[in-house]
Amino acid sequence: MVVIIDQVDVALSVLSNEIIGAAPLEEGANKSPIIDVPVPALDWLPTDYCDFAKRFRHDLVSRMSHVPIALRPPVAVSDLMPGMENFYVAVRLSPISLADTAIIELADHLLLQKKTQNSSGLWKGLLAKFHGGRPIPGEQHALPAH
Repeated sequence: MVVIIDQVDVALSVLSNEIIGAAPLEEGANKSPIIDVPVPALDWLPTDYCDFAKRFRHDLVSRMSHVPIALRPPVAVSDLMPGMENFYVAVRLSPISLADTAIIELADHLLLQKKTQNSSGLWKGLLAKFHGGRPIPGEQHALPAH
């Protein structure tokens, strides 16, 4: 498994009336109707994996804080989690989003250590399902021969 996360946790901005149980705004109050709701990072992972990923991200961000942004790599990847095969954490250090093809290439490199047609097909199939069967953005598609 390759888990790709950002440098910092994120928050979602929502209207206060979209939150169940939120106190209604008082008339004339100087409060914004928009609330930032923090999204817990990696809370879906088992505790050991979550702790490993958060620790890697924290250590990496601390080290990278002294490196100019222009010299930082776009993504940094952990070593394998001790005692676990095929679990990597990738931290996105660049504000530029990763294309699906870049994610396929990263997963192939980390999990299979070699590029094969079969492995690429597996990842492309998974991403195609994610995209609802639509072509993967940025992919070259051959036209059928007539």
